[in-house]
Amino acid sequence: MRTTLIIAGVVAFGSRPAAAQFRPPASPTPASFPQPSFPAATPAGPAFVRPAEPRLLPPGVAPTPPPAAAPVVPLPYPEKKATVEPAALSLKRFTGSWQLWSGRTLFRDFGNAEVEAREAMRALRTMRVNEWVTIGGPAPVVEYGLSEGRAVTGAGFARLVLPIDLKTVRAEGVKGVWLLRDDDSVLFNFGPSRADAEQAAAAVRKYGFNRVGVVGTPTPAMSFLYRAVEGDVPPRNPLGPLGRYAQIEALSRTGIPTAGGGYVGEMVLFDWRKAEVRRDGAEWVVAHGTDVFGRFGAGEWQARDALKVVQDGHFTAWCRLGTATFFLVDGRAPTRVPFAVQARTYSPADLRVANGPRGWTLTEGGRPLFDAASAEEGEQLAALLKHYRFDQLCRSGPTPRASLTFLAKCR
Repeated sequence: MRTTLIIAGVVAFGSRPAAAQFRPPASPTPASFPQPSFPAATPAGPAFVRPAEPRLLPPGVAPTPPPAAAPVVPLPYPEKKATVEPAALSLKRFTGSWQLWSGRTLFRDFGNAEVEAREAMRALRTMRVNEWVTIGGPAPVVEYGLSEGRAVTGAGFARLVLPIDLKTVRAEGVKGVWLLRDDDSVLFNFGPSRADAEQAAAAVRKYGFNRVGVVGTPTPAMSFLYRAVEGDVPPRNPLGPLGRYAQIEALSRTGIPTAGGGYVGEMVLFDWRKAEVRRDGAEWVVAHGTDVFGRFGAGEWQARDALKVVQDGHFTAWCRLGTATFFLVDGRAPTRVPFAVQARTYSPADLRVANGPRGWTLTEGGRPLFDAASAEEGEQLAALLKHYRFDQLCRSGPTPRASLTFLAKCR
């Protein structure tokens, strides 16, 4: 009976006409009722993303942590930057030198090396950089370009390319000098400058540089860092322990060996047959590669006389410690002094380090020989002169500033 009544009620309700069906009354809105105010529209936030369903792992298996963000590698020192305009690069012949200009700014003087100057201009135009950074000095040891503060990526920037292993690249001190190297090879030699080597290593890691482009052979006129395109992976050439040892032994730039087995200053091995006279800006210089042995201002013939001293003496190493420079012949002091060279004889036993109005000075019998940056540098220089048994200070050139200075042993 109860079931019948429920069905009957439903049928009765559904049989009403449409006009008689129930409708909720409209909410009254009197004119005096204040209208609601809504805040101004704001930009929509990020779209809602449904979180991924957790993936069930087998018992004992730990979840893989998310990849960590690449660390930002700080540079230990500010970058030495110069502005470059690739579209405004031009090559000019000026006073016997090939010069690369960026607009109205001199970018680099390549001396007589026209081929190297043109290759450097092509590399800069291809890279399309607007900033150029140098490391080392006075002549840059290594360089790199940036575009809006970022490293350029590409290929074909130079004819000679060397790979860099980013996993093992580092600054390392060897035989009195600081190198940028990886496990495969020595990349750059910064001489005694640890700061420059560490700056170069930090720049390689910061920008991800994995290639070295070299302009000029066999003596590089410019070496620059860049990042190769993905997939451009030249074959590595692991040298092995013996190969790496041979590479270190063949370094042409090291510290100067001392009697105690250590190193001070800087020594550069060179071939006296390849020393030359050339223009460096407005000056005539005697040089070998990027190393300048003496500057002579406008005196071209004085420079050529000094070059003859180097060649006739068969000098094989150029050394410098502070302001003092001298040459060696197969690791020993030169014993031949040309008649036209100005020479001053001194006694090695009377060398003293003194502090006077000019600062620290290495003297002999009260007469100054060389300036020193500190008492320690003066003592190191005195020990070197005694070790090689030098007893003559020689100069080829009209003035101390426009000359080539060297030491000799004549007694």
